[in-house]
Amino acid sequence: MSDLEVRESIHDAVAERFDGDTNVLWKTLASEPGVRSGLSASYSKGKSVSSRDALVAVDRLASSIPRLQIAVPANFDAWDPATYTPVVAFMPQGVDDTTVKTVTAYDSSGKATELDAQVPPNVPVIVLGTAELSTAKKQIACRSLRHTRATLDKRRHGLNRCGAASGAALPDVV
Repeated sequence: MSDLEVRESIHDAVAERFDGDTNVLWKTLASEPGVRSGLSASYSKGKSVSSRDALVAVDRLASSIPRLQIAVPANFDAWDPATYTPVVAFMPQGVDDTTVKTVTAYDSSGKATELDAQVPPNVPVIVLGTAELSTAKKQIACRSLRHTRATLDKRRHGLNRCGAASGAALPDVV
């Protein structure tokens, strides 16, 4: 998480609290400019891996986890992505988070730290895991609703789907 643009994108997406919680689906976050390339640059840093191979690795890893979710479950409102780089932890699918004693988190240099899984940390931590199916469906529905509202707003303001004034010729599509 050493890339500021990636931290800011995660922060902004999580801040939407689409379902009231501080999380975002990877599918939503991956569409933000710079996120995939920022993560692949971090992945390839210090390795003899091309940026394209790193991007393929990031995409392959993300696609192997259905409903991949990025969460900041504690102290989100205290997180300033410009000044603080959170550690990143992973909660595997099928693990009951109410019974886990510790979780391993990694800082931006790859150093591992054990966190107490039952006591909220006093700093923000990014947790990767799997969203509940209902959470994933809600987020997809919210994204679709935002798109629909944006389209209706354009039409209400006399703009067609391309953003041109109504009645204006649509651009030719090649």
